[in-house]
Amino acid sequence: MKDVRVIHPDGTTTRAVTDSSVEHVLPETTMPGTPEEAASEIREVSPEGRPGDAKTGPGGIMLWMAAALVFVIVVSVVVGWWVDWPVGAMVFAIGTIGLLSNPSIYAAASRAKERGAVIRQHRHDHPPR
Repeated sequence: MKDVRVIHPDGTTTRAVTDSSVEHVLPETTMPGTPEEAASEIREVSPEGRPGDAKTGPGGIMLWMAAALVFVIVVSVVVGWWVDWPVGAMVFAIGTIGLLSNPSIYAAASRAKERGAVIRQHRHDHPPR
């Protein structure tokens, strides 16, 4: 148990007790429950039906998208250092345009949002002890 002080917008403070000392900064990288349970819960909210990898949570999907951007940045820096900086900048521009124009990125963002909704519903149905 952790005793925390909550500061409200009006300046007043109250004390609260939480059951966890870990605050989540990123959404979960894995879905709660077994893969079959996660797949059936995701299938209920997703227009695409049953997912290929049901255990990947919204944080995991966001990490894959961030990894794609980091890859573009690393390749741009390597090309800029090895060839010339204007060429590296051009590689970065083309890579970024490629990522932003890729419909899979937007679909992945939608899938992450759906999985976040599944996790919130799962927590509502199965509160922590």
